[in-house]
Amino acid sequence: AYAGIAREVGFREIRTADWSAAVAPFRKAVLRSALQIRSFSRLLQCGLPVVRGAWAMRYMEQGFRRGTIGYGLLTAVKE
Repeated sequence: AYAGIAREVGFREIRTADWSAAVAPFRKAVLRSALQIRSFSRLLQCGLPVVRGAWAMRYMEQGFRRGTIGYGLLTAVKE
């Protein structure tokens, strides 16, 4: 879908790849880091939008486990 959109708006040499397997080992490390007290206090200092973004990681992890979220890569050249 994204490759088609990129093509429609003038990109060429479009390449896509599924990076879900490559990202998998790092997802849990990011979640563990975010759950540490030190990280949590920093999140609170950053403000509500950042806290909401961090909270969304929980749902992203659930989606990844269920197969409804994947991690992809798209590269292209703009003419």
